[in-house]
Amino acid sequence: MRNNSEILTYWCDINSGTDNLDGLRTMHAALTKEFACLDGNIEEIPLPPFKQMSYEGIEHSISVGSALRITKRPEAPFRVLLGGHMDTVYHQSHSFQKVEKIENGQIYGPGTADMKGGLLVMLKALKIIESHHDKSKLGWQVLITADEEIGSPASEPLWLEGARSHDIGILFEPSFPDGGLVSERKGSGNFIVIAKGRPAHSGRDFHQGRNAITALARFAVMAEMETSLERDITVNIGRIHGGGPVNIVPEFASCGINVRVKHNEDFQYLAKKFQELADKEGLKEGITLTIYPQTQRPAKPFNNVQEPLFKKAESIAHEMKIPFKLHASGGVCDGNILAAAGLPVIDTLGVVGGAIHTPQEYAVLDSIDERAEWAANLMMRLSLGEKA
Repeated sequence: MRNNSEILTYWCDINSGTDNLDGLRTMHAALTKEFACLDGNIEEIPLPPFKQMSYEGIEHSISVGSALRITKRPEAPFRVLLGGHMDTVYHQSHSFQKVEKIENGQIYGPGTADMKGGLLVMLKALKIIESHHDKSKLGWQVLITADEEIGSPASEPLWLEGARSHDIGILFEPSFPDGGLVSERKGSGNFIVIAKGRPAHSGRDFHQGRNAITALARFAVMAEMETSLERDITVNIGRIHGGGPVNIVPEFASCGINVRVKHNEDFQYLAKKFQELADKEGLKEGITLTIYPQTQRPAKPFNNVQEPLFKKAESIAHEMKIPFKLHASGGVCDGNILAAAGLPVIDTLGVVGGAIHTPQEYAVLDSIDERAEWAANLMMRLSLGEKA
């Protein structure tokens, strides 16, 4: 029987970047094989392509990997949705491709924390559930998707479907390095802005040109000024594209914007402000700016729907002598979608780890079994009638 580090090394050595469809198929097969021991109903769910505007100003169709869904005892009186994702942020060309070392109880590799380590926690928690004498009272569904790292544009309907048919949700995103859980999350929205001007020779006909780059630059500077730490709003200009030979007035430019908000109504506020700024630039003859909303995840507040589940998790943590800490996060995950649908959800019961999305990503191996036991205890005790 393979140990935790062996399973995790095997999974993490499979490149499953969101756009690596072959790698995602390999990862899907590896997970299907590993989860088969639970004897649930296993489904492969192809996810539909989605349309997105490119930085070149062309709308194109993007394909993603299939989702894995496993269901057992859906007729049980208490039902839990367990979720995660198999995709990572590491492209096939990235230098970080394999588990590089295991030392001091930590395993370093792509996806060790975010979130292949979490998928292993999920598997081990369900093995504990399936060995429990009262398991008939607990039904569960596993949903593992392949597009989380790009905002779940194709899998969001599956999460909403799951939220409607379950009592609680548990996602296995990594905890903070100190073991703390995320309490509330900001919402996140992405935009692409396309600027079009008029080309001209920069020497002979400069006055006839309309510079798309400078128009977009003015827009970007003003858009970034909508950042307000007092209102928990951030506006990040994350990418600029455009231009060519410097002796030509550029007719095209684009930029990518990510916004984070604590209050969902601020999405509408920012969209309105961005449009006003675009319209202002468009008043200049020969210049147009067009805004294309991309993916959006709603904010996840720590409210009276969420708090009771965390209180129950806290009481079990104290019994197990696990330090219990809560942190607000500006990061987003599929827990944002579930919470917005009204489902109580804890979304960081995966491994203790850190440096996610970097070549220093690691997971703490001892946390795998501990977190699995914690999650299993939480699910079983709620299914036996203990109040959240």
